[in-house]
Amino acid sequence: MASKNKNYDRTSAATAALKRSIRFFACVVIVLGLISVGISRLFTEDVVIRAQETARENLNILWQSYQHYYIRDGQVMRPKNDFDTVSEGQAYAMLRACWQADRETFDAVYRWTEQNLSRLQSHGDHLLSWRFGSDSMGGQAILDENPALDADLDYALALFLAGRMWADGRSPLGTMPYREKALAVADSIMSRAVHLHPNGELVLLPWPLTGSRDPGRDLILNPSYFSPGHYRIFEEETGNRRWSKLAGDTYRQLDRLLAVPLGEANRVVTVPDWIAMRPDGAFVTDASRGYVSGWDAFRLWWRLRLDWEISGNLKAEELVRTRLVPFLAKSMDEAGGDVASESERDGTPVLKNSNAGMAAVYRWATRDFDPTTSRALERQAMRHLQRDGGYMFFQDKDDYYTNSWAWFAMLEGGANYPFSGLYRLGRSAAPTEETP
Repeated sequence: MASKNKNYDRTSAATAALKRSIRFFACVVIVLGLISVGISRLFTEDVVIRAQETARENLNILWQSYQHYYIRDGQVMRPKNDFDTVSEGQAYAMLRACWQADRETFDAVYRWTEQNLSRLQSHGDHLLSWRFGSDSMGGQAILDENPALDADLDYALALFLAGRMWADGRSPLGTMPYREKALAVADSIMSRAVHLHPNGELVLLPWPLTGSRDPGRDLILNPSYFSPGHYRIFEEETGNRRWSKLAGDTYRQLDRLLAVPLGEANRVVTVPDWIAMRPDGAFVTDASRGYVSGWDAFRLWWRLRLDWEISGNLKAEELVRTRLVPFLAKSMDEAGGDVASESERDGTPVLKNSNAGMAAVYRWATRDFDPTTSRALERQAMRHLQRDGGYMFFQDKDDYYTNSWAWFAMLEGGANYPFSGLYRLGRSAAPTEETP
């Protein structure tokens, strides 16, 4: 009997020792796991922080490079076009100067623009003449006094941003204060280039109408100028509710333009560079330009993304998901991996050249909505990034247009992109319905 008790005691002791060992090793595993997770988290956070710092550094270098290649004393020049200047370039530089918080450059570009492109004395409005450069006498002059309304929209937006960022009221000598000028530009856009169409909708014209006009004729429009986000900011600043009607009408126009016939749910329809709008509101291809989606059209998607950034408009998101993403998938598939530079109405590539500026804008537009597509577009754009001593450029350093847009490939969240901070206009599920 005693022997059995001894054996039982030994077994119990062994079992207890085994349990203690198991508990010990379990504790060790747990502690090591916690240490591993902690180290991993710290390492990941460090990598993320470093990546963010690198992105900001690269954005700063790109901005310095942009100034080096294209800006002289406030004039933004196009090396590929005999170093001429167009109004959109001035507006792009002013927006970018806001994004970089570079007031000195902003003021230089603003001052040059007012001194050389203003139509106030010649036409009595606050729109900008489109083109400036070498004239037939060998001097420098306005070569085309007609405005391009995308430039005026961006010009007003940049000035409104500057008014919020630098609220001390100072502006360059000989110029109007930022917000005062922005209000004047916005008023000129509304009075000169926002047209009440026979179908009752407001529509943004690419340039002001002049003289009498046959109401039965088609309107020629550039959809890449359509920008509900701009309009919402202008309403916020001016109090004019016609801007919100224009925003709502613009989405209705885009719905018609990108409509898919019944029974063809998977059909791709692209945004054209130019289109004609009939008196009944229907869209038809402009015979002189054809239906080409390319060097203008891609900019619409930045403008819709802007509306989503500041208002959360679900219509902007819907168009990205249901119209842009399928187009990008088809283009990348049929163009050999990269989005084509020009496409037909159904998305079939026409010019398969890869362009960093287009890819960057598409990348920014699809970010948050289709991460896989967005990353593919980011890789496409970043393949074109090149170094030139201490400077950087995308694809071709003489190509101001591509480099005006390609920096969106590096943009992350709100860094260097202040709209969500300066303007947050609430979440909007559908186009607004305000009356004229």
